Amino acid sequence: MMGFSTGPPTKRTGAPADGGGNCTACHATFTPANSDPTGSVRIDLSNYAPGVKQTIKVTVSHPLAVRWGFQITARLVSDETKVAGTFASNDAVKIVCDDASNIRGIPAPCAAGLPEFAEHVLAPVTAAGAGFTFSFDWTPPASDVGDIVFYAAGNAANNSLSPAGDRIYT
Repeated sequence: MMGFSTGPPTKRTGAPADGGGNCTACHATFTPANSDPTGSVRIDLSNYAPGVKQTIKVTVSHPLAVRWGFQITARLVSDETKVAGTFASNDAVKIVCDDASNIRGIPAPCAAGLPEFAEHVLAPVTAAGAGFTFSFDWTPPASDVGDIVFYAAGNAANNSLSPAGDRIYT
């Protein structure tokens, strides 16, 4: 068994272009993802203006969970194999690139065209049911590329230090 409290392997957002995988590959007690309707992952952001940085908020919640994780990616609706903009890291969020050389990805900045993922640095612990909101910046492409889709997976965990008993939402 292996664990990743400092972030999941890449391509765990449920994005079809990445194979549709999510964190239930390891956190399999409650499968499929979203099978427990009392929790959720929510993405809050505004309509984008090309090249104008904005803050994204990803909130993971469940009434019994005490530890939280997430991963998100942004893709062009017209071609979901293409990345859309860039994420910025902070104390709670890191950026990794998928260059297919390492299951955990490589640190940003990402080379042009490589899939980019924002994810938790260290899964925070809160009181039961408090939920957690990760905030970080995203800069959309400099020109209007049409609609953008965000794929995210959230982990509402029980802090048992194993993948058992955790709930995944996409």
